[in-house]
Amino acid sequence: MSTARDPAAQSSPILIIACGALAQEIVQLQTLNGWNHLHLKCLDAELHNRPHLIAGKLREKSLSIAISMKISLSPMQTAAVVET
Repeated sequence: MSTARDPAAQSSPILIIACGALAQEIVQLQTLNGWNHLHLKCLDAELHNRPHLIAGKLREKSLSIAISMKISLSPMQTAAVVET
């Protein structure tokens, strides 16, 4: 069984796009559990109290990340990100 510190369980990088208001807690969990395969990108913390703006900002952030990481996102993939 794989554990959080098991290198085999961490072979693939995982990108987390989260609310900036949660960044400190996520980084603490990452550090405590040795989750070096996680990469955190945050939306503005002010969105925590303005949920109606999250979908648009998430779309912008995901497209920006895709461009900087040279990842191709189809319109359907982008729509799926903001519909969940």
